[in-house]
Formats: sequence, C-alpha cells, structure tokens
Amino acid sequence: MPRVLSTLVSTSLRAVAEAFIDLQELRHLADYDLGVPRFTKQRTLVAVQRAEHAFVAFQAAQADPLLPLYLVLLLTGESILRVR
Repeated sequence: MPRVLSTLVSTSLRAVAEAFIDLQELRHLADYDLGVPRFTKQRTLVAVQRAEHAFVAFQAAQADPLLPLYLVLLLTGESILRVR
C-alpha cells in the first residue's frame, strides 16, 4: 500500500485491510502449503474472530471516502497504480 494512502485512511479501514491480508495468507497456507501443520481449533477460532472484527470495522469504515480505492487496491495490488 502506498505510504500516502496508509496515512490518510481511517483506523477502521486500515484494520479491514490488515485482516484481509492476514486471513488471505492463512487461507493460502491452509489450501496450498502441505508443510504447515494442520490448523488447530484454537488457531481457527482466532482467525474466525479476526474476520468477525474485520466485518465490524468494515461497517465503521463505510463513511471513509477512500473505501472504494482501498478495496480495489486490496483486490488488485499496487500494480494498478503503476504507469504502463
């Protein structure tokens, strides 16, 4: 995330982005990395709680004018900002 955007967005929106990235990484580990030990019930419950908190933060971020841009960047990465 470009530094200027990370300093302009609300705390709620930043929490959503961080949770999205962390949970996506966990999903990739669970789906594709056979070297990772199985997920424990506790680890899974922590991830579910993180997702629930992200939904609450997303609701709080609805008024953030950077919400649409931030969501596009989460889904496409910074490559969309590079000049082609």
